[in-house]
Amino acid sequence: MQPNEIETLVKNCRSFEIDHDPEGWPAIQMQEISDLCSAVEQAIPALDILQARLEQGAEIKQQNEQWWLFDKNGDGITYGNTVRGLIVNLIFCDC
Repeated sequence: MQPNEIETLVKNCRSFEIDHDPEGWPAIQMQEISDLCSAVEQAIPALDILQARLEQGAEIKQQNEQWWLFDKNGDGITYGNTVRGLIVNLIFCDC
């Protein structure tokens, strides 16, 4: 799942709040709930991966309007347009 897909998924799930109060029973597609659960499950390990990288000397820096994670040698590991995007990309990078 890519960052823009996660943003779309959250937006779609949030749209159910408009027509239903918190205790209501909205009619939703189960696939969206499954995708949302998968995204959350993947995000938690990304925070652990980020912490491990930072403990190894990596740094987060903003460069050219993007947020980058650089290893201790200054080589780029991954990036995102936002810090959230950087963390999401960390899930999917082969690094």
